[in-house]
Amino acid sequence: MWIANADGSNPVAFCPPPAGCFFPLNLDWSPDGTRILLDSFNALSLAKVDGSSATPLQTSTSCCDIAVGTPRWSPDGSQIAFVKIPAG
Repeated sequence: MWIANADGSNPVAFCPPPAGCFFPLNLDWSPDGTRILLDSFNALSLAKVDGSSATPLQTSTSCCDIAVGTPRWSPDGSQIAFVKIPAG
């Protein structure tokens, strides 16, 4: 995933540590534009737009959880919502 200015200039690879580069399945920008919620393969994380300070918020606790994802910010940025489908 890459982040760039609206005109396409200054592209920067977005690779939150410690996982390194990965393909996010869903993402959502914070209302203030400073952070990104993203999910990738049953892990939900929050990172700054430069890819730093990645923090896991929710991970699949079992090999059998089906999904964790589809993150969305509330309009005021005070809460997030996401889907978790447990096995069974």
